[in-house]
Amino acid sequence: MSLNLKGKKFLVTGAGRGIGRELVKALNKEECIVYALNRSKEPLDTLVQELPAVVPLHVDLEDWEATRALLESIEVLDGVVNNAGLADLPSTSVLECSKKFMNKVVDCQVFGAINTMQVVAKKDDRGRSARVVREHYVKRLIEEGSPLDIVFTSRTPCGRVPEVSEVVVPIMYLLSDMSSMVSGTNQVVDGGMLSSFITQL
Repeated sequence: MSLNLKGKKFLVTGAGRGIGRELVKALNKEECIVYALNRSKEPLDTLVQELPAVVPLHVDLEDWEATRALLESIEVLDGVVNNAGLADLPSTSVLECSKKFMNKVVDCQVFGAINTMQVVAKKDDRGRSARVVREHYVKRLIEEGSPLDIVFTSRTPCGRVPEVSEVVVPIMYLLSDMSSMVSGTNQVVDGGMLSSFITQL
């Protein structure tokens, strides 16, 4: 069964590496028009070298005005994947994170996503809404590995965190017409980790 994504236009934030980069590759393979947004330019350059059809967008989502100006210059989209997050997370407990760092997290992952969706939604005058996917799994564990892997895998029925491809495939489904009746829900991709935690409480 085909996803029927050919020719559709999507924006992927945090497209430089990990889940975002693999999603861009998957959408490109489906012959979509893909706008790849990333804060760092070098990963975008290598991505475009690998996939010349991809349209690179270099901007920091923490910069509200620069993000709006850039996104207002692109065409109407069929979907957005808000995948961007901060890679340089501190190794300390969240109880010890500074206000400065937490402001960066909120500016990127909350206000950055809201800003992106506002611009994209206002550009669409076709009487329908673009599909929006907010990817918020424990990306650091999946993309980089972490000492927390031990904690998560030991409490997960599957015994491991998901592979990047196992997160990309559900996102592809959510972007396709196959998910036309799916709205306002959380699609959990965690190998049973969340339900396992609940049963252990």
